[in-house]
This record gives sequence, C-alpha cells and structure tokens, in this order.
Amino acid sequence: MLNIAICDDDSIFIERFEKLITNELSEFPHMEYELHIIADDGEDCIELAANQQIDVLFLDIQLPSISGKEIARRIRMRNKTMLLIFLTSLETEMLETYQYEVFDYIPKSLLETRISLTVRRIVEKYKDREQSKEQFLVYLDDNAIYGKQVDTIYMNVNEILYFETVNKKIYIHHS
Repeated sequence: MLNIAICDDDSIFIERFEKLITNELSEFPHMEYELHIIADDGEDCIELAANQQIDVLFLDIQLPSISGKEIARRIRMRNKTMLLIFLTSLETEMLETYQYEVFDYIPKSLLETRISLTVRRIVEKYKDREQSKEQFLVYLDDNAIYGKQVDTIYMNVNEILYFETVNKKIYIHHS
C-alpha cells in the first residue's frame, strides 16, 4: 500500500488537491493507497513521518509554524527513501530545496497540469520499489524444525542494513 501525506495550511487548496490526486490515482486501479492530510501544523507532519511509514509527501514550502524546508531537513535525517514533492506559490524557493533530495516540484498555479505527470512518475517509482522486495519466511522456534511456515514478510533489500545470528536465530536489521 502506498501511503501519501499532504501537508499544507490552506484548507481550500487541500480540498482541491485531494480531489485531483484521488482522480489521478483512480487511473491505476491496482494501486492501493491511503491519504493522510495534515492541514494545520508542520510539527504534525514531522510526527506523522516519524510514527508511520509515509512513501510520498506533498509538502508546502511556506507553512506558518515551521517552513517546509525545515520539515524536509528533519525528515531526511531519518528517512532517505520517502518521495518528497514540494508544493509552492513561490517558484524562486524551489532552487533552495535541492539539498533535500526532492522528487518533484509542483507550482500551485500549475497544479492541474502537473499533477498527472507527477502521479504517473510516483506510480512507476513505487512499482520499481515493490519489485525490488524480497520474500522472507518467518518461523516460530518450535515450528522451524518441522518446516511449518508461520508468516511471510516482504522487505525492500535496499532497506536491509545487516543480518545477525544469535543462538541459531537470524535477525534482520533494517532502516
């Protein structure tokens, strides 16, 4: 499932944006997604990114309590894989955001014309990322001897930091 967050302080813009992105994502019926709306506070955006796996973040550069650039800086310290897309009315600000490894920029004045291309790029990137996941079989200690599978997990191999073996148990450490 693709987790998408929208962080903007303009509720009218968010309503318009939500309709547009929902409409664009309906072009991909196989794509499961969940939208998370943060309509007031940049700190809530940072908290959401820290407590939940967010795959795509649409982020306004100008927010009242904390700038979108500061939010991006804090998020990038913990999460390098999230697709970050800046939304802005000030196109001159875009040049100052390259350091945050931005996936795309959408000027608010061009939202209707740019959102389709951006969503298509997101879906392609997400498909590529999903295809790079590996399957791991998870066993309970007692059942492993008899070969009874308990669960299957899928993990992106790029997120695996290292494997550790302790007392015949294997632990996967990941980012």
